[in-house]
Amino acid sequence: MSSSLNKLTNETFHRFISENENADVTKLLLAGNKPDVDMKLAVDQILSRLKSKGKLASWLRQDGLIFPPPLSIEQASSDLTAAYKSELLSGDHLVDLTGGMGVDTLAFATSFERVTYVEPDPWLCEVFEHNALQLGHDNISIVNQRSEDYLKTIDSKVTCYIDPARRGNFKQKVFQFEDCSPDLTEMLILLKEKSERVLVKASPMIDLTEGIRALKYVDLVHILSIKNDCKEVLFDLHFNVKKNNPAIKTVNYTDQGIESFTFDLIQAKVDLNCFSEPKSYLYEPNASVLKGGGFASICSSFPVYKIQQNTHLFTSDFIIEEFPGRKFIVLKDGITKADIETFIPDKKVNIITRNYPIKPEEIKKKYKLKDGGNQYLIGYRNMENKAKLLVAGRLN
Repeated sequence: MSSSLNKLTNETFHRFISENENADVTKLLLAGNKPDVDMKLAVDQILSRLKSKGKLASWLRQDGLIFPPPLSIEQASSDLTAAYKSELLSGDHLVDLTGGMGVDTLAFATSFERVTYVEPDPWLCEVFEHNALQLGHDNISIVNQRSEDYLKTIDSKVTCYIDPARRGNFKQKVFQFEDCSPDLTEMLILLKEKSERVLVKASPMIDLTEGIRALKYVDLVHILSIKNDCKEVLFDLHFNVKKNNPAIKTVNYTDQGIESFTFDLIQAKVDLNCFSEPKSYLYEPNASVLKGGGFASICSSFPVYKIQQNTHLFTSDFIIEEFPGRKFIVLKDGITKADIETFIPDKKVNIITRNYPIKPEEIKKKYKLKDGGNQYLIGYRNMENKAKLLVAGRLN
């Protein structure tokens, strides 16, 4: 064990972190080192643990784990998304080509007979080995090597998982595969030679059409959101299949359960007969559906109407419980300033805009409103491209 790892694993160090998890880190840094406590390392661990709350509860429950630097937590998978991937893939041997923090590696270890963690950074390898032992995983091999170099040594087909680093030379975030490290577009031939199936994790900001074009063998795209916040886009590659129109599976984890909706990427535009002014109920697709853009499929899958081609809100005369998104009951459409006084007397309201000419902050300023309350003020454009406001109540 290296001396730096020793600093992170001694009992005094971990007790200090536990006792100071809510402390002012600036004051801790100014206080300087203590016996068996390197303060810079301790502060990094405290910040990383704070960033992991709500994301990696399983890690926070386990004593003795070493967390990566705070910046690495941003790209790391959460417990929920790691579990989703471990249910998606299973079998004999999986290779995680971009081991990093190892959240996904550890999840895959529950669904594969053996897993290989590949990581070029020797320090991360050492930290991962420590954490894997703490968590009781004994079916994981650790390889300190570049993914491209390791792939060349494989003599049998394996399942691969890859989450390329999404920061460029000046630490700016990048979204195209060509700009990530490793460059998947350059590795594609080698991946096809060594694997029948590859799961690729991408930025939630990636352009789906561009990602499918770059990776060529995409069979299915998964878009994962947690509480309506898009977290991951996964490209599932099958090298014995080449599709021009892969399916898009959208998943949103909510407090009420899981919303799931699947559709084709390439769709016709919404039929002209599927547009309507707001009826009794209004729906806003969740973040995964909005990312995937399955609006025509929504109209063909549910008895709803779309408000306008570029207004991504839907409506119906009766409630559609299974709609993948937020549901509202319309209280008043086409409201005026006087209506706001009637329906929002305390001036507290939640504001949503879809294809509306001004932003929520400007609406608040115009009508002297504040955030909060149980009502929703929704701005939209209708079929005549007229900007309108309505007041609604949230149903879920």
